[in-house]
Amino acid sequence: MALDVTFDLDRLRVPTAPDVLRPPASATPATVPPARRSRPRPNPLPRHQPGEHFLKGPIPWTWLTLAMRQPGKALHVANAIWQRAGMARSRTIKLSLSSLDAHGVSRPAAIRGLAALEAAGLVTVVRKTGKSPEITLCDAPTAAGLAIILHDATSSPVVPDAASAA
Repeated sequence: MALDVTFDLDRLRVPTAPDVLRPPASATPATVPPARRSRPRPNPLPRHQPGEHFLKGPIPWTWLTLAMRQPGKALHVANAIWQRAGMARSRTIKLSLSSLDAHGVSRPAAIRGLAALEAAGLVTVVRKTGKSPEITLCDAPTAAGLAIILHDATSSPVVPDAASAA
């Protein structure tokens, strides 16, 4: 006895008619998730073009705040360090300080800026004669630590006057 097996391929196809794909009229709004509509942003943030350099983040705000408080071109140097570290995907980079001249930072100013960042504890630097410095980004202090640092920097030293000393 032979089995007669026939397949109706049209019965196996997924229906594509719009009526079949719509939820039934009896479905309540609670059972049908609302359609997500993406609204275009009124003013999107500027984006870099392909091949352009960009500053990779996120950069800890406490780290950046301390860098902003440093004198001279320290913030310029800090931005160059973060940009290079983002490209290298590494905390430790080599940065030619003379290359910052193209960004308006002279080599002597870059040396002073790097020294200020190092004194603030934001970077560590290994210097070798005739070589670019090897710079390592340090972790930013916690918000509580930053508050103490900023408070100490803004408070004036207590100087006893002559009347209270007597």
